[in-house]
Amino acid sequence: MLRENTEVHVLQKRLIEEAAKLEQNEKDISSLSMQLKTLQQENSRLLQTIEEVRVKQAESISQQVIQITSSYTNQTKSVSWKEEGTSVSRTTQTSYTSPIAQVETLKKVPRRKDVAVEAQLPNPDRMTVAIDETVPLQLKETKKKLKKMDALLNEVTEKLKTCEKERQRLVDTNKLLVEQIECNEFGSLGAVNVLIDKLQSKDREIIQLRSQLISLAELPR
Repeated sequence: MLRENTEVHVLQKRLIEEAAKLEQNEKDISSLSMQLKTLQQENSRLLQTIEEVRVKQAESISQQVIQITSSYTNQTKSVSWKEEGTSVSRTTQTSYTSPIAQVETLKKVPRRKDVAVEAQLPNPDRMTVAIDETVPLQLKETKKKLKKMDALLNEVTEKLKTCEKERQRLVDTNKLLVEQIECNEFGSLGAVNVLIDKLQSKDREIIQLRSQLISLAELPR
């Protein structure tokens, strides 16, 4: 009888310790949930920024050159345009036989309107005019990263939800077994050992989820 009481006391002590661990895990999960919410808000903000940059870029291109007209003779080419915010027409002439000279002359256009003009010039010698595509490529890469982050966020969120449900079930079982032990119902000792194993397993799972969330938060955005 004394031995059984000693075992009950030891198991009861272990259950109290596991209950304290569960309480700490509950606080950790709450903190992780807040971090997830912050990451999701950052995800939405970045998506909105991408859309705003795309719209501004399109508006900027459309406003740079209001109107362009071209005319040709046997030896020369004339290009006329209206600058942004003015109604003044400007004209420049270049040698038709030298596409490179066309580009160099148009680079002298006030307010650097040459990029938009060059993009619309005919190219008899099939010379390609490079247009900066750095911003569109960066936006594309950012969208890929955001999509990957969003998928990882959803995955970790679902795992945390499942973990919280399992934790609550174990807490309820823990309370029941503690009550049984206090009432000297020794038949529940085997169940106590099983519960302790499950609690330890749940602790390991929470640690793994926390590591995943830390890795996710360190992803470049």
